[in-house]
Amino acid sequence: MKENIVIKEEDVKMQGTDRTLFAVTQKAVVYRSDTEEFLILKDSGNENRSSIKVLGEWQLAGGHMDHEDKSTVEGLEREVAEELGEHFVCSVGEIFHSLRADYGKYARVMNCYFAQYVSGDITLNDEHVEYRWVSADNVRENDDYTDFLQQIILKAQEYVVQKEAHDKMLRTLAEFDNYKKRSAERQKDFAKYASEKVIMEMLPVLDNFHAATGFVPNDRKDSPWLTGIMFIQQQMEKVFEDAGVHAIDISVGDAFDAQKMEALQSTEKKSGNRAHEDDSDEKIDTENASTVVKVVQKGYMIGDKVMRPARVEVT
Repeated sequence: MKENIVIKEEDVKMQGTDRTLFAVTQKAVVYRSDTEEFLILKDSGNENRSSIKVLGEWQLAGGHMDHEDKSTVEGLEREVAEELGEHFVCSVGEIFHSLRADYGKYARVMNCYFAQYVSGDITLNDEHVEYRWVSADNVRENDDYTDFLQQIILKAQEYVVQKEAHDKMLRTLAEFDNYKKRSAERQKDFAKYASEKVIMEMLPVLDNFHAATGFVPNDRKDSPWLTGIMFIQQQMEKVFEDAGVHAIDISVGDAFDAQKMEALQSTEKKSGNRAHEDDSDEKIDTENASTVVKVVQKGYMIGDKVMRPARVEVT
């Protein structure tokens, strides 16, 4: 947005007189996007008004900048509030068109600001007697409107087209950026899911290695065959480790953790005053489970996520 033009009183008055050498006029070209129309106002024809009528009978909201105004935007907002009422709300944007007119020793600059209608009803003051919402085509084809007004509205229409194209481009870029992020996340999730799926399918193979190497007779522990098997097992464990998979650390006597463990029927169950063996792997109610007495099957985690809970017997 262009910088606001700040005018000081000493810059616009001839020293020792009230004669204005330079003045700024600002107009709000109010656009209503839902109907694609612009706001125009019909002048009341009040002869006591000091404004120079350069737009003819149908005009735009706005007026001269006062010496008290700190900027052209502040002056424009004041004028809009005076002419359209305190309930009318519009968002003043940037200057889309400027022009300069000379009147002898007078010089006047007119800045046309694009203003987006937000809400509220219009309450006209005595400067105007009627208002209309009109399309650019309507203004172009209607002889009631001056060439100057048509020129400003058509420039505003060009600005709307450019602004909408720019906004659409920004939205498209933002959507494409979001699409790339979603695609990257999907690829990451797919790779993670695929690796987890493969690892889950390989876990029973690793379980079989552990079972095979865990019950080797003492006289076979130095055999080349066992050395080869252990090497393969270590290779598999290294692959799991590189993928971020690690075994859940559980020992006999640990407290039962329902988040990481799956409780099986304990081998010791009280029946009266006798204990008897039960080799069932039936799952039991974990509310009364307290202590791990045996690790039946190792559990594994990938990062902080439990891939497979450990199967344990509990008291």
